[in-house]
Order: sequence, then C-alpha cells, then structure tokens
Amino acid sequence: MTALIVDDVTKVYGEGHTEVRALCNATLELRDNEFLALLGPSGSGKTTLLSVIGGLLAPTSGTVTIGDTHLTELSRKEQTRFRANQVGFVFQGFNLVPFLTARENLTVMASISDAPRAEIEERADQLLAELGLADRHDNLPEQLSGGERQRVAIGRALV
Repeated sequence: MTALIVDDVTKVYGEGHTEVRALCNATLELRDNEFLALLGPSGSGKTTLLSVIGGLLAPTSGTVTIGDTHLTELSRKEQTRFRANQVGFVFQGFNLVPFLTARENLTVMASISDAPRAEIEERADQLLAELGLADRHDNLPEQLSGGERQRVAIGRALV
C-alpha cells in the first residue's frame, strides 16, 4: 500500500523580485514499511518538504496524500486534527515548553488528539521509561542535558 504521495509540489516564499522557490515540482511515492533519507545542502528544501508533508506548511501548488487522506484538501483545522492523531515531529531545536516537566512536554500536544487522557498519560510513562527518562519525568527542560531534551522531543513525537 502507498503510505505517502507527494505530487508535483512547489513552495514559493515571497513574490516578485523577493520570490524564493524552496520546492520546485517535488514528486515522490513511499510505500508502507519503506524508509527515505532526505539529503542535500543547507537551503535545498529538505525542511520545507518535511513541513509540507506534515501539514505545517501549505504548498503553493501540488498535492500531498498520506494513506487515504488528501492533506492538501483539508482545512487548517482538519490538518491540525490530522497532525494531532497521525503525525509526530522531532524539531531540530526540540521546541520543549520551558515551564513544563518532561512528562508534561510529552502529553501537552497529545491532549488535542482524540485519545483518552489516561491512555496518553500511560503512553507517556511507557515512553519515558523506554527512553531512560523515568527518573527525570518531573524535571524541567533546563534541568535536562541536551541528550535528555532530545529524547523528550522524540518521546513527544511518539505519544
């Protein structure tokens, strides 16, 4: 089964003489259980492509389909709901909420999903244990090492 289709996606920032074409007719297909590595120099559009695929950015043209969902046809609200239930992000800068504990950082975004709260909390505790952070669950990001913060960000993407 096809897991992802990116068809003729273009993303343009600005207009006129300030126009920057970050993606130009990007096309790819990924089947279930396939892995893909995006390689390229800084500024080549890797992050833009991932942001379009994840529904964080709307393409200027083209379509993105994940499973049976035509992401580019959804409203922004529907895309938010889709991301909450189907997509996990690990950002380069982690983007942890500084005043929330490691455990709360795992559960905060999942709270807008359709999953019951008890299920979210159980999954967060399981992930913290698997990531070697069970004894750090009450620590704020500033109290964690860089590697621990990265693992919290990974856990948040998996909740």
